[in-house]
Amino acid sequence: NIHEGGNMARKWMGVDIERRTAPQFRRFLFEKGIRYESSENGNLIHFEVFVNKEEISICNDFIGGMF
Repeated sequence: NIHEGGNMARKWMGVDIERRTAPQFRRFLFEKGIRYESSENGNLIHFEVFVNKEEISICNDFIGGMF
């Protein structure tokens, strides 16, 4: 899950996603218009997402539904 650090506007947050589910998360981010950068991290893909508090919740709901 993506964790927030208190009240915030939009900021970069990090999350690691399993390689096999990363394409689904990329598609989700694209469809929601959420800016991101990704890099490989072994069997994981590390995503840096530029989100606000509401988008963190939306992303966490999506990530929770992937498993």
